[in-house]
Amino acid sequence: ARSGEGPPVAVPALTGWTAEPGGYAFGPRTRLVADSPAERLVADTLVGDLRAAGHGRIAVVRGGARSGDIVINVRPSRSALGTEGYELHSGTRLSITGATGTGAFYGTRTLLQLLAQGDRIPAGRTVDVPRYKERGVGACACYIHISLPWLENLVREMSYNKLNQLLVELKVKSDAHPEANTWGYYTKDEIRRLVALGDKYHVE
Repeated sequence: ARSGEGPPVAVPALTGWTAEPGGYAFGPRTRLVADSPAERLVADTLVGDLRAAGHGRIAVVRGGARSGDIVINVRPSRSALGTEGYELHSGTRLSITGATGTGAFYGTRTLLQLLAQGDRIPAGRTVDVPRYKERGVGACACYIHISLPWLENLVREMSYNKLNQLLVELKVKSDAHPEANTWGYYTKDEIRRLVALGDKYHVE
C-alpha cells in the first residue's frame, strides 16, 4: 500500500488508519497464534467463522508467530483501548490486540470483513475504539413468529458489524399457565441457546 492510500473498507469505518509499505497475505499456511485462555477463546471462535466464510480450517497454535500468521493478543495493560477497542496491525503477519477478550474479538470482526474483499490486506495500523457504549437492534416477535435460526443469524450479523445489544419482544412457553401457550412462543431451552450464542458473539 502506498502511504497516500485511504484505509481498507470496514464497518464501522477505520478512521485511524496509518498506511505502511507492503501488505498481509492470507493463505494455506496461515495459522492463528494465541497463548492465553482469553486469546484462545477468541481464536477458536474465529476458526469457526473463517471456515464458515470459506477460508478453510486454520490451526490454532501457541507462540512463535511466522510470516502469514494471525496473532491474537489480550493485553490488559492496553487500558486506553477500553473494554471493546482493539489495535489491528497488518504487515508480513497480522496482529489483533485488545485490552480484553471482547476488544480482540471485535478486531477479528474487522479481519473477517477485510478477508471478504480478498486474501491480501494492505499493510498498516489502526486503533478502533467504539464511540457509543450501546449499539443495538430491536426485533418484535409479538405478532409474527420469528424462527430461532433467523434470530441466531441476526446475532452473528450484529457481531460482524460490532453491534452489542439485542432487544427482542417475544413470548416464552409457560409452565404455570399452559393455557397461554398458543402459537408463536419460544421454549426456555431455545432462549438459553440464543443467550449462549450471544455470549459467544459478545451480543447481550
